[in-house]
Amino acid sequence: MKKVLIVLAVLGLALVVLLAVVVATTDVDRFRPLVSERLSQALGRPVTLERLSWKWQDGVAVQTRGVAVHEGSAQTEPLIRIESAYAVVKLGPLLQRRIEVSSVGLDRPQLRLIRDAQGQWNLTGLAVAGAPASAARPPAAQGGVAFKVGSVRLQDGIVRIIDQSTRPPATVELRAVNVTLRHIAPGEPMDIDAGASLGATNSTLRLRGQLTLPGPQTPGAIEQARLIIDRLPLEAIMPPRGPNEPALHGVLSAELAGRVPTLEASQAARSAVADGRIKLSEPVVVNLNILRAVFEKLSIVPGLVQSLEARLPPEYQEKLAARDTILAPLDVTLRLREGWLQSDEVAVRTDTLQLAGPMRVSLDGALQMPTTLRIERRLSAAMTRSVQELDALLNAQGELELPVAIEGRLPRVAVLPDVQAIASRLAVRTAVGLLERALKPKGEPGTPANSGQGVPEGQQPAEDPLGGLLRGLLKGEEPAR
Repeated sequence: MKKVLIVLAVLGLALVVLLAVVVATTDVDRFRPLVSERLSQALGRPVTLERLSWKWQDGVAVQTRGVAVHEGSAQTEPLIRIESAYAVVKLGPLLQRRIEVSSVGLDRPQLRLIRDAQGQWNLTGLAVAGAPASAARPPAAQGGVAFKVGSVRLQDGIVRIIDQSTRPPATVELRAVNVTLRHIAPGEPMDIDAGASLGATNSTLRLRGQLTLPGPQTPGAIEQARLIIDRLPLEAIMPPRGPNEPALHGVLSAELAGRVPTLEASQAARSAVADGRIKLSEPVVVNLNILRAVFEKLSIVPGLVQSLEARLPPEYQEKLAARDTILAPLDVTLRLREGWLQSDEVAVRTDTLQLAGPMRVSLDGALQMPTTLRIERRLSAAMTRSVQELDALLNAQGELELPVAIEGRLPRVAVLPDVQAIASRLAVRTAVGLLERALKPKGEPGTPANSGQGVPEGQQPAEDPLGGLLRGLLKGEEPAR
């Protein structure tokens, strides 16, 4: 028995030595054209390799340099480029008809991810083409050959995301992309730990979870996912806009936990479920004074903004004339359901006003936020003294209160007061005033001096815009917007 073991050990050592000699003396680069051709067939895109080699590294290590996957032809700019890549194959499992790759490394990969005008991503077809047809069969049907990878490490990558569905196209660049995948086998979940920074900013993004790749037997999924965003400038990820268009600036931090039960392109966004919290520090709405925007749209009170600008104290005139709106920091609890980020209550505050209400934001940027605008008491009192008709909009706390909707598609949003609701409140106040004057006997204090006497010749009656509004409403006329 002892001699048998010695013989087996010698044979095993001889096999290792022979394999080492083969690895050292065989020029594997001559197979590079064949490998490129097979990879091109598998991915459905042209694949080029600059150099192919192998060496001994705790197993047979196959290494390649200058890997590139192209969009149309080998002369076009690569969709994927990898400076160098290697894979280490274990020898022992090969004798048992099992392919076990202990590790795969990708150094300084670069990826161009493009969304076209129709919303389709350029790598969607690549993922489908890259799934081997034999993956639909269980290992036993493939001659008993099993496939397994211990880990894949992607180091110091760059991902450039180009969105051509916006005008002009938007570009976001992720740098220092590092990804580790563990326990990789067909149809089985793998552990993923990924991190990156956004362009030249100091922000970081981190994703952890379990990833199942799409294949013939599964649409793929992400489970137990946790996304962390730290100090991400909003202007670095917002679509391009004109120099004078309103936009929200600030520094975003967020933490979300959830799952994506399917990676099928048409269903992934709507199927994702997540809960978490976002914080926005240093928020500023540039090129938009929210307070002024609301009152400018209240055309039911003619010359309202002009009256306020002329009669308000100087400190409040400055607030009404400011170009931007500086907000207090935001801290919002969110949930992601059916493609919408939702919150039951979002409170947006400045030093003079508060907007509070539910919010919904779709993953493609559509914003819906019906709110109530409340203006602090001192400014409300100054406004009602300047334009007396506004006191019909005061609440029990002495604050001007208006229903307002914030809606649009980020970063372009509009602040729209509910003109009909406001007109109704103004009309009620005007109606009460008219009835009080009508019921008072002639000559009683509060009755106009010329009541019942007509207007003196050559003199025009005083303008009564709210009375005119009431008369228009009684006739069924729509208030001007």
